[in-house]
Amino acid sequence: MTMLVHTHTHGYWRNMIQTSLGDRKLPNSITPLDSAIAMGRKIVRQKGYDPYHLPDMNRTMGVFSVQLAHTWINGVSSFYRVGNITAGMANKTVSVLLQLGTQQITGAGQWEVGLGMMTRVGHVQFTVQHIRATIGISQSMDTRKRAQVTDLQFDMGNIQVRCDGAGTLDYIMEFLVNVIPNLLRYQIMDAIENPIKQRVQEKFNAIDVEQVIKLMAEKYEKEGSDFTFDPKLLGI
Repeated sequence: MTMLVHTHTHGYWRNMIQTSLGDRKLPNSITPLDSAIAMGRKIVRQKGYDPYHLPDMNRTMGVFSVQLAHTWINGVSSFYRVGNITAGMANKTVSVLLQLGTQQITGAGQWEVGLGMMTRVGHVQFTVQHIRATIGISQSMDTRKRAQVTDLQFDMGNIQVRCDGAGTLDYIMEFLVNVIPNLLRYQIMDAIENPIKQRVQEKFNAIDVEQVIKLMAEKYEKEGSDFTFDPKLLGI
């Protein structure tokens, strides 16, 4: 009986995908995906990535040398799905494009500016309006294959900073106010872009799509019309 339901489930999802992707806009509420995103938030917190420590950054800009060190950001686990999901199917591969966004990010760190033999050190506190990620994912209809991250683009909102430690040197304070927001932008992007893509792909590689479909079929057989998606079925 389970094999019959398994086969039915395969056919059901294939027909649903082929039918629904004609409009290319999926519903605003997609329980399995939103459940997986909620699980992702929990994993980020459990792994200790919120707050998140950024690697130090050093830059030389004309006569100035600048270092940002001991920088932490808070709020990276506040991500949620933003807007519609766009999907399509070609060459027996389903492609999905979705956007995730965080709420306001806060952070703090230490800055150091050198000018010749003179050095000034101080602290910076900052807020980032949001961080948004546009993610492209593909999954072959051959469920023996794993899902792939095909695209990952980040966008950051406005950054506001507050610095101290420049003393009476107005030109250093003016330099910091003009330069540090862009340096923070580079520091945050360098720290999260490639690691996030790598870790997301690692999670996809750990999902046995065939096994997930089999478990969903068994759950559907037991629950019938009361069937609900359980993120634990993904096995990650």
